[in-house]
Amino acid sequence: MWLFGHAQTIECAFCKRRYKLVLERYPKSVQLLRSYGKFLEGVKNDPWAAERYFGEADKQVGGLAVGWLHAARVRFSVQGFY
Repeated sequence: MWLFGHAQTIECAFCKRRYKLVLERYPKSVQLLRSYGKFLEGVKNDPWAAERYFGEADKQVGGLAVGWLHAARVRFSVQGFY
C-alpha cells in the first residue's frame, strides 16, 4: 500500500513539473490554464491555487473578447457600418 501511494506522489510531481514547463511556453493558453486548474483542484486538492489559474484563464478570455470586438468595430467602421 505504501508503495502505491509513493508512486502516485512521484507521478503527481512529474505532472506538475510538466504543466509548469508547458505553461512557461504558453502562458496565455486558456485551455491549458483551465486544465492545470482542474489538475490542481482534483488531483492536488488545492482549490485556492486552482482558482488563480481559472481566474487567469477568465482574464485571457476577456482580453480575447475585447480584442475581437475592437477588430470588428474597426472593420465595420472602415466598411461604413458603424
